[in-house]
Amino acid sequence: MEQMAHPSSTPLLVAEIGNTTAMFAVFSGTDPIDSLQVATAALSSPEAVGELLQPLLARHSLAADAVISSVVPRAGEAAGRWLLDILPGRVLAVDSTLNLPFRISYDPPSALGADRLSLCARCCMLEEEAAVIALDIGTAITFDVLSADRSYLGGLIMPGLELMASALHERTAQLPRVEVSRPERLMGLSTADCIRSGVVWGCVLQVEGLVRKIRGWLRSEHGEGYARVVATGGRAPLIVSMMEMPPLLDPHAVSRGARYLFELNRITVS
Repeated sequence: MEQMAHPSSTPLLVAEIGNTTAMFAVFSGTDPIDSLQVATAALSSPEAVGELLQPLLARHSLAADAVISSVVPRAGEAAGRWLLDILPGRVLAVDSTLNLPFRISYDPPSALGADRLSLCARCCMLEEEAAVIALDIGTAITFDVLSADRSYLGGLIMPGLELMASALHERTAQLPRVEVSRPERLMGLSTADCIRSGVVWGCVLQVEGLVRKIRGWLRSEHGEGYARVVATGGRAPLIVSMMEMPPLLDPHAVSRGARYLFELNRITVS
């Protein structure tokens, strides 16, 4: 565990590779200045990665280093191999062996995914000294909790919106496959609308209920008086917009956290 690292002004390429989509962002300091989003399935080989990334890197020729936060091993390896060949600097992969800005307690530590490590690192950048509940609302929905003194206290994992909707279609005889979007009304007037409303509102209320439950657990079990909530992920804008008490929404939270981890580990990767 280490104190806040001062961000470098040198452009850094951050690869955030999720189960469904991948984001490649060029950071200058703590903010992205350019980005490219692709389907993770497109990262099938180093050559495929190169075809996708060359235009982005051509616009930012000063970017010499990269950090990769990947939950899809094959895609992460393909990106890493191409970046190692093309960049003159360092390529760092996020994992639990890095110098982290929080104390980790997980069994085994290596099973805590790069996305969750990066998101927790982003939460350590918050200036206020308070516990944090970190939400990543994507293909899966993860909750990770940090104490005010930046100890990792545990997490939860539940299926995301598309997984819920797909399960209804795949595990029943007649329910249709439905595109998940914001429902027009609470009570559906067609089967598709009923599924859409049930999945989306069910997810909103699950998230709100679990946040409330975790806050109570933090008070009773750990003596934490207040907990900040941070949300990210492809489906976070939809769910957050429907919550009664919306959390801080940061679409680039995982990438910001990965960038921070690169700064904390500059010496070890040089």
